[in-house]
Amino acid sequence: MKGKFLGNRRNLDSEEGSIAIITILILTSLFGATALTIDMGLLYQTKSRIQAAADASALAGAQELMESDDVTYADQVCADYISSNVSEPYNSDINVDRGSSSVTVKLTKEVKFFFAPLIGIEKTTVSASATAAASTIIRMRNIVPFGVVDQEFKYGEQYILKYGAGGNSNSYHGNYGALALGGNGASTYRDNIKYGYQGELGVGDRVNTEPGNMAGPTDQGVSYRKSQCVHGCNFTTQIEANCPRVVITPVIDSLDVNGRKEVTIVGFAAFFLEETVQSESKGQKDVVGRFLKWTTTGEQGQGTNYGVYSVMLIK
Repeated sequence: MKGKFLGNRRNLDSEEGSIAIITILILTSLFGATALTIDMGLLYQTKSRIQAAADASALAGAQELMESDDVTYADQVCADYISSNVSEPYNSDINVDRGSSSVTVKLTKEVKFFFAPLIGIEKTTVSASATAAASTIIRMRNIVPFGVVDQEFKYGEQYILKYGAGGNSNSYHGNYGALALGGNGASTYRDNIKYGYQGELGVGDRVNTEPGNMAGPTDQGVSYRKSQCVHGCNFTTQIEANCPRVVITPVIDSLDVNGRKEVTIVGFAAFFLEETVQSESKGQKDVVGRFLKWTTTGEQGQGTNYGVYSVMLIK
């Protein structure tokens, strides 16, 4: 009986030892898995953060390049975006290409692990790259019915978007710059000023002029758009992204047509709607806006750039 008891005791001790070893192995595996999860999570978060910073930096730089045409300032805008969104230390490489209107941003950042050093892996490097480019808009919606004749526009200068009657030499055969978009008549014309034409128009499309001074509908439409600006936007200070005083007009080949006739759209230009001012001939009022460069949505393509464009990531 005694020998049998000792045998059972030895078996019990052996089982307890095996359980302890298995427990240690399980705990070690769990610890390793947890450590791996934490370190991989840190790696993933860092990669996501610097990729988002590279994307935002490239987009901001490309937009600034289009607005100012200043490579140095576009580069600085990129650097500012990076420093605001990525903690130091990091390495960055910014390439601003005026020729292609593109900006490429490359970022690398060292990641130090919490648990991986226990198995000899202390750190690694993650990288991210993004390229953004600006392209000319060749087809879009929400256009106001003012036809501005093709010319070289200069940023910040005033241009007449629609002439007043009274013998102005820039009005042709009863045409003063008004366009019939989506239909004829004062009501359609006025609503297109107030809300923008909801149909889609593109480079190469032919549209009808809206002959006659259209003084009342013009004044009503312009006054409405100006009244909808609730941020007090001003061209010399700040213009909100969705300010209703920013209007996009078709750039047309000519206004020298007799009566209601077709003209061709050759591009799109953006203006900050300022005032209706007394025309030089002391007749009806002209609609005046300041030319600006503007980012919006629409179909991108090849065409003359009149300052209306979109910026998107291409890599």
